[in-house]
Amino acid sequence: MKRKRFTLLRTALTLSAAFLVTTGSNANPIDITFSARGEASNVETVTVTNLTHTDIKEVTLSGTAVLQLIDPDELVVGDVNADSKVDVADIATVLSVMSGNSLDKEKASDVNSDQKVDVADIASILSIMAGNKPSSARFALGRKAAPKPAAGANVVTMDYHPGDILRFEGTSGEMRTIVVNVPERSHSLPFYFYPCVDVSGNNYPIIEAGGLMWMAEDLHAMQKLDGVSFYYDDETAD
Repeated sequence: MKRKRFTLLRTALTLSAAFLVTTGSNANPIDITFSARGEASNVETVTVTNLTHTDIKEVTLSGTAVLQLIDPDELVVGDVNADSKVDVADIATVLSVMSGNSLDKEKASDVNSDQKVDVADIASILSIMAGNKPSSARFALGRKAAPKPAAGANVVTMDYHPGDILRFEGTSGEMRTIVVNVPERSHSLPFYFYPCVDVSGNNYPIIEAGGLMWMAEDLHAMQKLDGVSFYYDDETAD
């Protein structure tokens, strides 16, 4: 017999995502740290899943690490042809724009943001190639860079599109808490840990939704008084 899904939980989860938007100015990258509250003093691990873009790989990191969200669609300064690297091909594109071709790349070719495309932009690309790794130049033109994590911090990166709904599952011992968040700026994300254990000793994750704490899974096998195991179901058994 198929068990019914908790549609109420799903509805609350969807609504909570809308209310858990972290307001503030958009900056790329976004740095997220984690803290423990409730009946735990530390976050051991965090698993992050992108619920909007399921093709983005799930990441698991230490609770003391910094999650850095990077928008893959942001313009990489100097990466004129949008191939995620800054090299001579970008110089060739700038030269093409200067010659009146490849006008769709005109905005990206204005590497130094002086409202024109000329040899100064080529010089800027050469400077990036000489002194910076392509990934270190990943910030949007006209935007302020996000604050850098503290020196020595363990940083784990993940692709993120603005508006994506992220599922964070934090662990502390046998306690697991799920938080749904739509990050817009760097911030600290708290996990409220409380034990959720049935009479058979099964541990369940909890989820914050709509300002309340919910069980995130159905009950597992329980024991009747006669010792026979059964599974929770809100329909009458056959």
